[in-house]
Amino acid sequence: MATVLLVDDEPDVRSVLREVLELGGHTVLEATSGRTALATLAGGARVDLVLSDIRMPDGDGWSLLAEIRRRDPVRPAVVLITGFSDVTAEQARARGAQELVSKPCEVLALLDTIEAHAARPVPSPSA
Repeated sequence: MATVLLVDDEPDVRSVLREVLELGGHTVLEATSGRTALATLAGGARVDLVLSDIRMPDGDGWSLLAEIRRRDPVRPAVVLITGFSDVTAEQARARGAQELVSKPCEVLALLDTIEAHAARPVPSPSA
């Protein structure tokens, strides 16, 4: 299964999502903001997928996504999650995310999304 970096400023949301991900067999690391997520990644944490809320103080999901993609356009996979309806999956994909999930989310659909994107093959560099 995958190692997921779960990024959300709400402790209750992190707790529920962590439980869901762990029941799905995933290893979960947690961060409370985009800034702490970047510190976790810079510290050498190897993650297959980042699951991040979009709206957070101290480094939102958009900034986190932009910095992850600046460092590597492919890995880790990034799935954004939000409770706001003003963000579309197309916007998220255009910025480099693999998917956007709306809160509240259906547990099995979330796990399917995580598994599909965490396991995707890394493209070979062009010769």
